[in-house]
Amino acid sequence: MVLSGNREAMAKLTLDVLFKVAFAVQSGMTPEAFSAEVNQWLGTAKDQRWKRPYTELVYQPMQEVLKYLRANGYKTFIATGGSVGFVRAYSERVYGIPPEQVAGTA
Repeated sequence: MVLSGNREAMAKLTLDVLFKVAFAVQSGMTPEAFSAEVNQWLGTAKDQRWKRPYTELVYQPMQEVLKYLRANGYKTFIATGGSVGFVRAYSERVYGIPPEQVAGTA
C-alpha cells in the first residue's frame, strides 16, 4: 500500500505501522546511501498544494531567528523527533546548520 503511493490509504495507517514501514525500508542501509536517497527525492519532490520543492517551503521567521542567533555568536542546532538521517541531508542547505549539529532518532 505504501509503495503504491495511495495517500488516502496511507493516511489511515497508525503511527506504529508507519514506524515499522520506515524501519523496514531503512534497515541495513548505510548513512551515506540513505542520504543519497533523501537527496535524490528532495531533488524532484514537490508539495502537492504549493507545487514547490520542500526545501523552499521553510518558515521565514525561523530563518530570521537562526540568522540573528548566529550573528550574535550562538551555535545553532536542530533537535528532531524524526529521522536524523533525513534532516541531516538537507539541514545545511535549508537552515545553514551542518549535519553534525542535528540530533534526532536513528
